[in-house]
Amino acid sequence: PHAAGQRHGLRGKRRRGDPLAARISILKGPPAAGIETHDTAADGTFSITMSSSGVQVVSALADGYASREIRRSGGAAFPPLHFTLPALRRIQGRVRDGSGNALPGVNVQVRYLDAPRRLILDDDWRAETDSDGAFTLFAAVSGGGRFVVDALPDDRVPASSAVLGLGSVAHTGAVGDDALSNILISLQALGSRVTGRVTSTSGKALANTLVRAVVKVQTPRVNEGIAPGTVPTPGGAARPFKNEFRKYAKTDGGGGYSMAGLPPGSLAVAAAKPGDRAQVRRFASVEGGAFTADFVFPD
Repeated sequence: PHAAGQRHGLRGKRRRGDPLAARISILKGPPAAGIETHDTAADGTFSITMSSSGVQVVSALADGYASREIRRSGGAAFPPLHFTLPALRRIQGRVRDGSGNALPGVNVQVRYLDAPRRLILDDDWRAETDSDGAFTLFAAVSGGGRFVVDALPDDRVPASSAVLGLGSVAHTGAVGDDALSNILISLQALGSRVTGRVTSTSGKALANTLVRAVVKVQTPRVNEGIAPGTVPTPGGAARPFKNEFRKYAKTDGGGGYSMAGLPPGSLAVAAAKPGDRAQVRRFASVEGGAFTADFVFPD
């Protein structure tokens, strides 16, 4: 979108407005998808010649700062590119089961409630709990932006701790640095598991077939609708995926699949094979339940 020789400033938050060296990533769309990267000069300036076709997103990333992106709408040219990167804060906490025992190996990540889905290039926004169930990750904490820390286990129902942009945390009501270093997420419910096979009418296993599980959660959600500046109710946990909980899997070489950690609710399991109408199996998901959903597609 810009001719060679044009320079576009990149500024980061040491003191607001100070220059910041960073990496620029260009996400190219069809027909040739891919990511192209360039480094800025020490003063944060850069000059890149880009084809006007297929470019979708330009993102800026620097160590210790949250990435930001600029998207192109339709076939319009990019405006002059100026990025302001917010500094990251350390977020620490623990993941426990309903009895208070540490849960190691749980994937934990930051999710911003007020931000649209975007290309995230930051490496530190997600982590895995250690042998003591502890985790450390980083997030931009400024203004009134709200985020939650999601714990996404394999076998239990995911749960979240809601955090406000000003540093208020759901389970303690604390503020400031103490709130950001003592997040506790309790994974109390053992989720349901669904397994099955996808085959053809002749008995041939159908590998690499997409299977989707959708649970309409019956328990009410809390903390998702909190207003900025309001401390959520202590003990509350936000559902990670709004009104519906979704999981996806692809069948292996034998046509088999498995999905666990499904919350109680109305469960629909669907298999989709290109060229055939999707098939659906329905169950009432309960805590710790085990279900089998096999699918047979015509040859």
